[in-house]
Amino acid sequence: MKNLLLNRLFLRCTSEWLAFGCALFPQCILKTAFLAIVFLLISQNTDASAGLRIISLAPDLTEIVYALGLEEHLVGVSDYSDFPADAQTKPSVGSFIAPNLEKILLLNPSVVLTELNATPSQITQALQTRKISVLSFQARTESDIYETLRTLGQKFNKEKKASQLISSMQKSFKEAFLKTQKQSSQKPSVLVQIEEIPLMVAGKNTLIDRAIVLAGGENAARKYTGYPKLQREVLLKLKPDIVILPETKGQEQKLKRMSEAWEKNKTPVVILSGDLLTRATPRFCEGVQILVGLLAHSKTP
Repeated sequence: MKNLLLNRLFLRCTSEWLAFGCALFPQCILKTAFLAIVFLLISQNTDASAGLRIISLAPDLTEIVYALGLEEHLVGVSDYSDFPADAQTKPSVGSFIAPNLEKILLLNPSVVLTELNATPSQITQALQTRKISVLSFQARTESDIYETLRTLGQKFNKEKKASQLISSMQKSFKEAFLKTQKQSSQKPSVLVQIEEIPLMVAGKNTLIDRAIVLAGGENAARKYTGYPKLQREVLLKLKPDIVILPETKGQEQKLKRMSEAWEKNKTPVVILSGDLLTRATPRFCEGVQILVGLLAHSKTP
């Protein structure tokens, strides 16, 4: 009888413990699943920047890396990456059209940023063969700038910053548009001369051409594509209302000669920071705004 009572007590206790365990089991599963999801999300967020080593092969891409707050991961840049000033402290791997593959590999990058159709294909292929990610971007319009910001923002968990920069740019362009609407319907003819020898200007399908259009002007060299080299006789026949000379450090004497050549032809000349018109970065807005003001004063009543 005593053994029977003990067996019943044991069975009852066992069944109660099992029932208690079953009641807790779903809660344990939920807690475990929740913790697993949190851990997974944290892992994904950190993986995007863990071990991230970026090399930029264009000055405008270098500037965008800084604009997004990714500079701590920037291990190498191309020549002329001078904005912001801190970019000049980064190791250079050569120009964007002739980068040094050996220097790039020595910096052990995980991602290399290039401008579309600028970096030689043999360089990009060599990087991809070594399992190094290569991201290429176009730089002809403000939409290209948005796309670069958006892509890098998504890839490196900087979506919020990218969105803020894009919104700010869109607001700036809207303000520029409203200013041009208040001005005369006559569009001034604008010529942007890039080089003295050979004579090189900015034609259509360039960021400079887009700046002229956004500022309410008309590109005097719109019949040409890219950056054509023209004879002086052909250049003068374009008869621009105003000539813009992009300023480059160390080129003061060249700019002076170019300016004097146009002034002899009684054509107004303005020297403007080249970075603001030629680099596909958020600062492009600043260049457009300045151009709006210049064109407003160049229009004939």
